[in-house]
Amino acid sequence: MSKTPANPNDVLNELNAQWGAKLQIPPLCFTEMGGSIDHWQAGESIEASFPLRLWYANPAGWLQGGILAALFDNTFGPFSFLEAKAPTTTLEMQLSYVRPATIADGPVKVSAKLLEKSKNYLIFSGDARKSDGKIVAYATTRLQIFPSKQS
Repeated sequence: MSKTPANPNDVLNELNAQWGAKLQIPPLCFTEMGGSIDHWQAGESIEASFPLRLWYANPAGWLQGGILAALFDNTFGPFSFLEAKAPTTTLEMQLSYVRPATIADGPVKVSAKLLEKSKNYLIFSGDARKSDGKIVAYATTRLQIFPSKQS
């Protein structure tokens, strides 16, 4: 049994190679949003950070809610691939907003933890925090795991 690399980016690249390098790893939406995986603990949690860009603001100057949802999705997605060792798709995501954030409050850190894992599904919970540590939103998600390439 080979030792799993500690760096999540190395693990993602290895998984992509196992899938015939047919997957866009990391996804373009993650790189376009400037995402960075800061920490990953296999079977437990992940933390990613994202800079806040001017075009993320709504007319009031606050982070637009859909952008915040994308930050969660861009954290849950890599986490699901790392945990399932296979592609997944989001079946549902519930998002609750706590307080507004301005672009100056960035970067935003999204932390997620594994709540449940079965043969077919993953369930995560997470929160997003401004650079001062104050929570902006929290979310839960359920993802379907696609069958292994080897089957």
